[in-house]
Amino acid sequence: MEFKGSLKSLTLATVLQILSSEGKTGVLKISREQAKSSIYFTRGKIVAASTGQKELRIGQILCDRGLISRETLRQVLIKARNTKKPVGEVVVSLGFVSLMALKEIVRRLCREAVLDVFLWEEGTFDFHEGPVSFDETMTEAIDPMEIILEAARRMDEWAVIKKIIPSDTIVFRVSDQARQQGRKVTLEAHELQLLSVLDGQKSVREVVRETGADEFDVYKTLYAMATSKLIGATDKPACRKGKAETEEVITLLQIYHDVVVTISKHLEEQLGKEFCTRLVNACKVSVPMASQQILAGYRVGSSAEQNVREALAMASRLQQGDGAVAALGVAFSQLIGLLLRQETEILGSKQTARTVGRINQLIEVVDKYRTGEAKTKLIQGIRETISQATAEPQR
Repeated sequence: MEFKGSLKSLTLATVLQILSSEGKTGVLKISREQAKSSIYFTRGKIVAASTGQKELRIGQILCDRGLISRETLRQVLIKARNTKKPVGEVVVSLGFVSLMALKEIVRRLCREAVLDVFLWEEGTFDFHEGPVSFDETMTEAIDPMEIILEAARRMDEWAVIKKIIPSDTIVFRVSDQARQQGRKVTLEAHELQLLSVLDGQKSVREVVRETGADEFDVYKTLYAMATSKLIGATDKPACRKGKAETEEVITLLQIYHDVVVTISKHLEEQLGKEFCTRLVNACKVSVPMASQQILAGYRVGSSAEQNVREALAMASRLQQGDGAVAALGVAFSQLIGLLLRQETEILGSKQTARTVGRINQLIEVVDKYRTGEAKTKLIQGIRETISQATAEPQR
């Protein structure tokens, strides 16, 4: 069966109804620019779904819900890698969670992945008929009509949200009012995470892609923050160029950046890229509010030069002159310290010692080939941060 077309000419609800009524088995692939989604059918029922923006991360979901600890998650990830078994199968076999609880989580994630696609304003679809492979023990088939009805309910909320966010190309930034309020603003963890990526450059679509959160939840949170005047839309990306990006300041951030990258690489080697990315993002939103704002545009995978523009532009809004550089240093010191403490908590002090050894090698190179008072203060600050973060707690 060849079944493909545009979502503008045939809605997703209609496509799902056709596949369901005809009892089709196969994969429905939907694309929109860089975004991709796959919905798996067996005899007209949905059995799995995934997107290129977010995979079904069972282990992390269990950890976030408090069903397993981060140490347990680390052990599960290691065993899953060694035995080449799915994470879900491992956590059930070890007795950390029941099969029923796991199936409920998988079902919800599958459902949300499909509902997210209903928010796409454009795209193409292509159904490939044929047998699909999935873990029947971990999966509960979903009637497409259930999702269609939920999507219709959400559309009522969507109509209200669209009055504030009419397009996914809109760019939001933190409002001046929110900056002035500072610590007086109390936000939930998911709101802080979202706020950390609103830099006046990224569109709503890019924010959804970067956070990996449910698209509808992102829109609802943006709507709430916009109506509360915490964020505001900007006509075009804000100018990022600093007033005086001196070589000393560029070097300063490059060294801090290299330290963060060193920690991240070791975490990635031990825990995988996905978990490492989540951990870094969690640490970014766990530092004090002023540092969160400075680090909002910081990305481990970006170049040091790009991060200079991001961090200095934000720091300059909070402080002037040398104060901006000092605030930048404080923000990165707090991030580095928190990452090292998290590494110790998850992997143990021996693994952290290896990371510190790599950082010391980096510092030795900087100390040998760089000169100046700024370099001396920087190295001293990094060493103090490491010492405080790795110090044994007093008994």
